[in-house]
Amino acid sequence: MTAILPESRASPLPWTIDLPFDLGEWTWEAPTAPINRHKKELGRFERLVRWLEGPAQDVSIPAPTPTTPAETISEAQVVLAELRDALAGLTGAQSRSSLSAACKPYMGRLLKLIRLRAISCDDLTLALDPFDSRIREKVSHQTLDCVHAWYLEVVVKAIRDSRIVPSHDAYGTEFWHRFFNQTIALTPQRPTFRLFQTLVIAGVQQIYFKTVPNYYLRLFQANILHHASLPGEKPARAAEQHASLFEQVKFFRKGGLVEFCNRLIESCLSIPGDDEYRKRIAYHLLQTLAYIIPLSKGTFSRFAGQINGTAQWKQQEAFILVRARLLSKARNRIRVATYYHRSLNMGNGQHWYWLIKAALGDIPERQLQNLRTLTHSANIVGNLDELLTAASQMPHAGTLLRDMLIASRDPHVAVAAWATYNDGRQSKAKWGWHIWLPYLRALIEDPEIDVALIWDSVDLLPFKSIETLPARYHLEGIGDRMMLLESMGDWFMSRSDATPRQRLRFIEKCIAHGKVAGKPMSKRLMANLAKLVVRDLEEGSLGRTARLQYLIKMTELHLGPEEAEKVRHQLEGWRWVIVNQDSGAVPKTEFDLQEELGELEAEMDGYHTRQGLGDGELQSECDVQDSAGV
Repeated sequence: MTAILPESRASPLPWTIDLPFDLGEWTWEAPTAPINRHKKELGRFERLVRWLEGPAQDVSIPAPTPTTPAETISEAQVVLAELRDALAGLTGAQSRSSLSAACKPYMGRLLKLIRLRAISCDDLTLALDPFDSRIREKVSHQTLDCVHAWYLEVVVKAIRDSRIVPSHDAYGTEFWHRFFNQTIALTPQRPTFRLFQTLVIAGVQQIYFKTVPNYYLRLFQANILHHASLPGEKPARAAEQHASLFEQVKFFRKGGLVEFCNRLIESCLSIPGDDEYRKRIAYHLLQTLAYIIPLSKGTFSRFAGQINGTAQWKQQEAFILVRARLLSKARNRIRVATYYHRSLNMGNGQHWYWLIKAALGDIPERQLQNLRTLTHSANIVGNLDELLTAASQMPHAGTLLRDMLIASRDPHVAVAAWATYNDGRQSKAKWGWHIWLPYLRALIEDPEIDVALIWDSVDLLPFKSIETLPARYHLEGIGDRMMLLESMGDWFMSRSDATPRQRLRFIEKCIAHGKVAGKPMSKRLMANLAKLVVRDLEEGSLGRTARLQYLIKMTELHLGPEEAEKVRHQLEGWRWVIVNQDSGAVPKTEFDLQEELGELEAEMDGYHTRQGLGDGELQSECDVQDSAGV
């Protein structure tokens, strides 16, 4: 404070200042106004003294010069500098544990500043990379990035703990973009993946920051390129790294998933390089897609063709891809982790055995789903034969291969499973028709499938297969053996490459199997037989009489003599008209084959309404009338 002295005056030298003895007459005020305290201005007392000492223009008094305040160093910068100096002073080989131990004291001080919100955004941005060139020259990139990932993970958690409310963000969007970029720049490994997941969940999930899919795409691409740049890497080790990525990073994008995968494929396949390098990129790219859980089987198959085309994978690569697909779809990864781990030991030839064991180690409701994933993936990458061969060498191989046939939902896989089971057998074993039911139509209508395969593989005999399926297993209205035989005849009639003779022989076999069953013959089968014979008669080939007698004989055998006589009468009348038209005895009439066949089918329908089912015996029309009159 400065005292203002009333009635004070200067006296000639030697001078004195007369001061009043009554202190109450003094007034007190601040020497400098608050707004001018940091400015070098002279106070009143100083000006008084200088006035007493001499004129103001005295050059011996130096004029005040403005000074800039000294730049202060924040506590966070001090901690970072001490951390870097401590790491630079380390000598000898360093491991992850030794580096972590060296960082812990300084990390504690830095985390305290973060939790107290006593660190600026600029200082925290500098703290994202605490390692300078001095320590990077001493330690490998992989080891240092492992410690760096651990360091950044605890920083993220400290930021989360410092928030007043979960949605509070004290550092802004630019800071989080830098954080993601720093994370993706680290070596792809388990700590890096765990850091990425922590950053997504604990860092930005609750704040106003949209985690764009581009970060996921860049992370996946960085992992793919990292493994592709290691030509000598063992497939088993790369498989574990890919699995750790999706174990740590929970990628469950549903909306826009196909678009995301297309962008990933396009970005990876556009990377230049030699053929071997691009081949490794394609392999690790497909392995990455195999681990994406929401990806459907059809979409994965399309992506596989888009990435590799018709080229074949190596056996080890194909197995790793199938294993990745099973890991993404199965729900028992923890329970049978030992089986999955043993399956990576591909040197002893037991890898398929352990992978099948892993698929069967799930609950019964999931076993067929796992087998479907195995067969579908193996068929895509081209090692279905190895899978089926391994299954045929396991205990209860027949049951396992039949389960694979049922689970596959693919007729070609089903045929391959049956062929593997019968490999080396002198007499081929047949499997029940109810097992083949989902595939029979595709097999019969496929021109590339030999018809003999159907009769060799499908068991239609009544004493070896079931007669009727439960209602929940009916397919396309087919619930028993006779209905299946009817449908098989219809399907083969529409087969594009079948000749009339082949159609006739197929219908005959269907009728023969229906006859063995001891049940009333199907009208649809007999109608198909009549269509083939009448069309043959219409063509005018030799042997009309023999074919006419053949149809009548078949009708008598399966429908009874009365129906056979009606068919004989109708066919002979139709034949007489045709012959006389050719000789000119009667005027020509337009013949409608479909109409004639319709009338024949109507006759057979009437027969079925009159026949009885008791004791499996046929009743004549007179018997029906007698029973109705009683």
